[in-house]
Amino acid sequence: INAGLIVVLFAIARGLFTFAQTYMSQVLSQNLAFELRNDIFAKIQRLSFSYHDRNRTGQLMIRATDDVEKLRLFIGQGLLLALQSFILLIGTLVILFLANVNLTLVILPVLPIALIVFMVFGAVAQPMFIEVQKRLGRVNTVLQENMAGLKVVKAFTMEPREVDRFNASIDSELRQRIKISQLFSFLFPFIFLVANLGQAAILYFGGRAIVNGTFTIGEWQKFSLYLTFVFIPMGQLGFIINLMAQAAASATRIFEILDAKNDVENKPGAVELGQIEGRVEFQDITFRYFGSSEPVLSDVSFVAEPGQTVALLGSTGSGKTTIINLIPRFYDVSEGAVLIDGQDIRDVTIESLRRQIGIVLQETNLFNGTIRDNIAFGRPDATDEEVIAAAKAAAAHDFISGFPE
Repeated sequence: INAGLIVVLFAIARGLFTFAQTYMSQVLSQNLAFELRNDIFAKIQRLSFSYHDRNRTGQLMIRATDDVEKLRLFIGQGLLLALQSFILLIGTLVILFLANVNLTLVILPVLPIALIVFMVFGAVAQPMFIEVQKRLGRVNTVLQENMAGLKVVKAFTMEPREVDRFNASIDSELRQRIKISQLFSFLFPFIFLVANLGQAAILYFGGRAIVNGTFTIGEWQKFSLYLTFVFIPMGQLGFIINLMAQAAASATRIFEILDAKNDVENKPGAVELGQIEGRVEFQDITFRYFGSSEPVLSDVSFVAEPGQTVALLGSTGSGKTTIINLIPRFYDVSEGAVLIDGQDIRDVTIESLRRQIGIVLQETNLFNGTIRDNIAFGRPDATDEEVIAAAKAAAAHDFISGFPE
């Protein structure tokens, strides 16, 4: 009865401990994923236009979602399993040493061989997983672009071409995943081969010890039983290496965003831009986009006085939009200076500069919410009268008034 009670209490304690460690590891990993996603989103908000010109939306979305999830899985499951495997391996080796030192020394060389194999497979798999995530990002980009331009696709009956484009992107991802599956299909048989060689060595040297009378059959059976607990962690390490390689690849991609340098930042000592009159001056402006040697603008100089209406005329790609984008510092000039009321815009904070500028972009975007929310997006504290005045200025008030409440 006492022995049975001890077994029951031990089972209850083990269940509670397993629940506690699983719960705590999941809470830790979920909190980490929460913080990482917030950090990635905040960093994306701060990065300049030039960064977004070079990186597609789909790639950024995958890093904030799937890559973070890969890292979370390793922390929530892989690390816990690795700790369990390590404790089981060390504990079993101690028991084996106590059972028979000589036979334990026979099995020890198997462990570094297995470790080297795991390290090699992990090093080979990591860049392959990075490529998988890149291709998954391309799939997401194709999907996002299609959803955003679905009306255009339907207007020109280009659905078959879009289906082919999506199939091509997802086929590319599939082929890369198959390559990884082929790699890991070699890992586990190789590990089992190493384990079986270790068991064969134990069988040989243990059999000789039994024949020589230095080892009994019962002791050999007990040693063989304990030996299985050496090979269980080795098998688990294959799964851990898979998770770790994916997590390492995803972490590399995540920190490419978090460590990205912003091309447009507040300079040390930047001051707040106070109330302005609105005189805008371009002084010998030359501008090149990131990675381009050819200037889009070269030695551009002009002045727009307060209250003056200035129209920029030119062919497509001549730099009209670029000139406008330089005023709120969406990009920084390569040479020269943009002045507002005689003050270089690089000497003032970006936030105070953009608060003074009203801009209508070529591409409009409506955020989820009410019409009022969208009109007052740049000034959430705007009064109803100010929102109505803005709607009237845009010649939108009349048709907005016709909508139901």
